[in-house]
Amino acid sequence: MKIAVAGGDLRFAYLTRLLCLRGQDARALFMEDANLENVAFCNAQWAQAADLVMLGWPAKFPLADHVPDIEGFLSACNGNVAFCGPNAYTGAMDRSKIVRDLWNCEEYLMENAYLTAEGALHSAMSAMRRSISGSVCLVVGYGRIGSQLARLLRTMGAIVTVATRNPGKPTREGFRTVPTEALRNALSTCDAVFSTPPHLVLDATALESVGKEAIVMDLASAPFGVDLQAAQRLGLHAWREPGLPGRYCPESAAESILNALGEEVWNRET
Repeated sequence: MKIAVAGGDLRFAYLTRLLCLRGQDARALFMEDANLENVAFCNAQWAQAADLVMLGWPAKFPLADHVPDIEGFLSACNGNVAFCGPNAYTGAMDRSKIVRDLWNCEEYLMENAYLTAEGALHSAMSAMRRSISGSVCLVVGYGRIGSQLARLLRTMGAIVTVATRNPGKPTREGFRTVPTEALRNALSTCDAVFSTPPHLVLDATALESVGKEAIVMDLASAPFGVDLQAAQRLGLHAWREPGLPGRYCPESAAESILNALGEEVWNRET
């Protein structure tokens, strides 16, 4: 089978290599700056004639030498298309060509959330001046990423509070909770704050309660959860961590995608 992996971060370069190791004729497209051995490349014409095109959605091209017209590219593809998350495809291409959309695969989304949480923990440990063990940590949100991160932090010995509008599940799992709309008291004692909901939670008013030696990490997708401009004005150490699996553990992230796609993807006829 001829497979084109179109764009994405380093995890997609590793995905191309893993596919080759499984005996597929896989080639990378829109990843000219990927510095990874044993990865073959192709042009758009080869990709559009391939049996299968694989790409993440929303499509991003951090390793490309230009930003392609991805909708135009997809409309000209002759074979099947597999979307590898993290969001659902919402474009205009013929839906009959979509053989897989990992946005619908809960097991994959949870594994991706775990890799994100592990990467966030690694980033926090690099930034903090004290051990995670014994640190006071606040996790805002208890969705896929928030729940995985809270559990990892607790395993590492952190004192974890979860800010959420729905305290039932984290309370049953033994976490102390606070309402999302009443964060200020919890923020004042934190060594580390992790925000996961994709909407503004930590605005200028909330950030005024964060201690100057604490870290604030935004793990949300756009429109994001932390007002970074306000954090900068307040002198806080705050930053965003987008696409952590592709930066922190791209090979593991690629394996996760490959496992989630399933054998039917390789066996389906175009």
